Amino acid sequence: MRFVLLVVFMAAAATACHPECRWACDDPVCPAACKETCVPPACVIQNATNLLCTTVVPRCTIICAPNQCESDSCPACEIQCDPPPSLCQDGQILCEAPNCHWQCSKPNCPRPLCELQCEHPACEAAGSTLFASLGLLLVIIVALL
Repeated sequence: MRFVLLVVFMAAAATACHPECRWACDDPVCPAACKETCVPPACVIQNATNLLCTTVVPRCTIICAPNQCESDSCPACEIQCDPPPSLCQDGQILCEAPNCHWQCSKPNCPRPLCELQCEHPACEAAGSTLFASLGLLLVIIVALL
């Protein structure tokens, strides 16, 4: 029985024999650099009185709201068109909905800083009295057997 207890104690001590060392790193977080990218809008002039207006392509651009949050949704953008030519003044400009998405790139972000940190040996650690108590307890158990 004494031999079994001694083997169990030695096995437990062998698994945690040496202080362990681990890398401790900080975790820098940097926002991505994003900008909205939109497909040019398809717009036409609808005019009932002048057939030539159906061949005139209006000049339209997409304007996006400033300072949007890329994490929330797709860019909020709208189409703005120059007025139709005088020939088509009574016409109405019709455009498809804006087709926009975010194009993000990786920012210049610092690398994590790492430091190797090690546990202290039992005689230096605050818990060294625990190991001494366990050793004394083992001695008492062995003596009682």
